[in-house]
Amino acid sequence: MSFDIDVVPSAARWVFSTMPCVATLCSSTADATESIDSEISPMVVRISEIASTASLVAERMESICCPISPVALAV
Repeated sequence: MSFDIDVVPSAARWVFSTMPCVATLCSSTADATESIDSEISPMVVRISEIASTASLVAERMESICCPISPVALAV
């Protein structure tokens, strides 16, 4: 990456020396984000599938928890 620093005010020229460092960090962050996204995507599908059963589970929980509660308290 090259810049024409002749058109930049001298007080701001120090910024150009820091740009390669920032660009490197941004690039590695983008690579890491892409890697994590590819790992998370399959989980999102599974979470959606699980979430779609939440109302069914909630209905059953009530009928199951009442008989179990005294046993759980005893333990």
